[in-house]
This record gives sequence, structure tokens and C-alpha cells, in this order.
Amino acid sequence: MKIKFILLIFCFLLSGSAFSQSAKEIRKFDVYSKKTWNHLSDNKKVLQLYEKFDTLGNTIEIMDYDKDGKFQKHIKYTYNVNNDKIKEVYLDKDGNIVETVVYTYDEKLRTSKKVYNSKNTLISKKTYEYEFIP
Repeated sequence: MKIKFILLIFCFLLSGSAFSQSAKEIRKFDVYSKKTWNHLSDNKKVLQLYEKFDTLGNTIEIMDYDKDGKFQKHIKYTYNVNNDKIKEVYLDKDGNIVETVVYTYDEKLRTSKKVYNSKNTLISKKTYEYEFIP
């Protein structure tokens, strides 16, 4: 059972790198931002996704649009010195905070996820416990 779970996580992680540039490639080529365009049949192109990166290749901001170019979501990410994602801030189209997700870590592993609403009130909390092979 444990092996199936590990294989499932490994496959999930690999699938993400097949669809986008890796942080290593972003860092290697000093990419600051990337725009993904949706080309429509009438020779019109519409912005679908805008991504911004830090110097380590981490995504620090995304703005997502639907196929017609209508705003869908805006998220800003923050990382700690170990390069772990510690915060996600969800914004509306005017830049107002809608939701904030905060992650905490114990050494290298995530230990909790807290979700706050626009008034900074805690609305959900998850904690994670790990068992290790002896």
C-alpha cells in the first residue's frame, strides 16, 4: 500500500513537469515571466495565463483567464529560505485579497495548511503527520 502511494505521488510530480517549463529551466535561462496565448480561429489571440518567476525559478504570481480572455484568478506565492511554498494569496480582479493560504513546515516536511478569508479570519486548518520507515 505504501509503495502504491509513493508511486502515485511520484507520477503526479512528473506529470506537472511535462506541461510546463521546470524551475531549473526558468532559472537557467533567466526567465522573468511567461505569457500563454490562446489563438482563436479569427486570427485573434487572447491572453490565457501570465506567470511571473523569482530568481530560483519558482512561480511567484499567476493570472489566469478563460478562453475569451475574461479574468479567472490571480494568485501570488511566497517561499521560505528552503524554497518551500509558505503562502498563497488569492486576489480578485481589482487586487483585493479574497483568501490566503499559509503553510508551515517542520524541517523539510509540510506540517499544516491554514486558510484565511478576506478578513484574515481562519476558516480551515489541516495538519499532516508522517510515519517513517524504521
